[in-house]
Amino acid sequence: MVQQMQIQPFKFTKYAKQLAELHAEIHSKSVNGLDKVKDSLTSVINTVQSLKQTEKEVITEYIYTLPDGNYLCHYDFHPGNILVSNDTLKVIDWMTAEAGNPCGDVCRTGLILNSSILPPGTSFIQKFMIKIFRKTLYKKYITHYCKITGVTPEDINRWLLPIAAARLAEEIAEETAYLNGIILRELSSH
Repeated sequence: MVQQMQIQPFKFTKYAKQLAELHAEIHSKSVNGLDKVKDSLTSVINTVQSLKQTEKEVITEYIYTLPDGNYLCHYDFHPGNILVSNDTLKVIDWMTAEAGNPCGDVCRTGLILNSSILPPGTSFIQKFMIKIFRKTLYKKYITHYCKITGVTPEDINRWLLPIAAARLAEEIAEETAYLNGIILRELSSH
């Protein structure tokens, strides 16, 4: 899908809606036998060395106040993991699939869309344009997802603290400051 977006950027509204619809379709499936999102988040957060133990404890306690669910969550859902062939979409890279509340999965997608690193050598102008494109794509994706599922942006944003904390475990240097900013802001409100 990323390549299609680059070739036809004027269709980004279509791609955002397709992204939302495909994600909602995944979330419509109840599953058994997969790891639980909350348990995985807790486990991953406890490995993040840059978080203080007290922060880990606050975040872990907070995780278990979030709504449960038993729905299929991809947990690495973004345009780079969607193959497009003749307007048929196929989701790949299911290694991180878990069972949980779809709002956590959508929150992670939003974090990826808003913070993913760009290839080395990307010019300032390209970075600026990509940033605008990503923000617009995210806004249209989240608006459409909420419209077709009935969840609210607030439902999704409640997952931001643990999702950002868990993303720190991936040790993507270019995202660390962004993620730490989210975590500090969210911790101050809990």
